[in-house]
Amino acid sequence: MKFISIAFTVCFLTILNLQVSAKDKPTPKGEMLSIGYLSTNSFANALLKYKEIEDALKVNSTDQTALWNLGLSYFVIANNDKNYINRCLAAWDNYLRLYPNDGFALWNRGFVKHYFNVGTPCADIQAATQNVKKKYLPKSEDFKNCFKKKK
Repeated sequence: MKFISIAFTVCFLTILNLQVSAKDKPTPKGEMLSIGYLSTNSFANALLKYKEIEDALKVNSTDQTALWNLGLSYFVIANNDKNYINRCLAAWDNYLRLYPNDGFALWNRGFVKHYFNVGTPCADIQAATQNVKKKYLPKSEDFKNCFKKKK
């Protein structure tokens, strides 16, 4: 009887530990933005994709994956056509309006602001670290100034 209770306790703690580990390591809803993202995604494909994504959003305007992918597509397009920078930021704003605590989306919006030199990226990057541990966010030397301690 003692063996059964010990075995049950070990199984319970193992399952609980797995759930806690999965909870501690969040994952983004899609790809994260970076300079490397531009090298693997072409302007032409982004133009084709964004029309499909917008059509999907007409059917379901709260589709989390579609909203995420729209921000990614607009980022690639904005790299070639600066008229799309505001659309890219608006796409991330719309995503964050529906999913405000998504630290990965905050990080992506901060990256867009930094890359195109618009707005203040540090506010988004710091907010991202409030929702997701810094070690799970992409590493970027560009944002080390966002974490400097004030003297």
